[in-house]
Amino acid sequence: MKLTIEELRKKGWIAYEYRRGSHMYHLNTPTSDEDTGGVFICPQDMLMGLRCEYIDQVADEKNDTVFYEFGRWIELLLI
Repeated sequence: MKLTIEELRKKGWIAYEYRRGSHMYHLNTPTSDEDTGGVFICPQDMLMGLRCEYIDQVADEKNDTVFYEFGRWIELLLI
C-alpha cells in the first residue's frame, strides 16, 4: 500500500505539520519553493502489521513535503 499526503489529510492521521527548508530559516528568495514536513500517526492495526505493511514516510514526488510516522520521527530525533 502506498499512501499519499492527500490520503493522510483525508484520513485525519496528521498530528503535526510545519514549515521547513529555506522559509523556516528566513533564507528564502523569490524563487524558493515551499517545503513542509510533519508527523502522522498510523492506526494500531497498521502498526501491528495486521492490515498492511508498516509505512514510516510519505512524501510528494519532489520531496518538498515529507511526513514521518510518529515512531520514525522519534528515531530521527534520537540520531
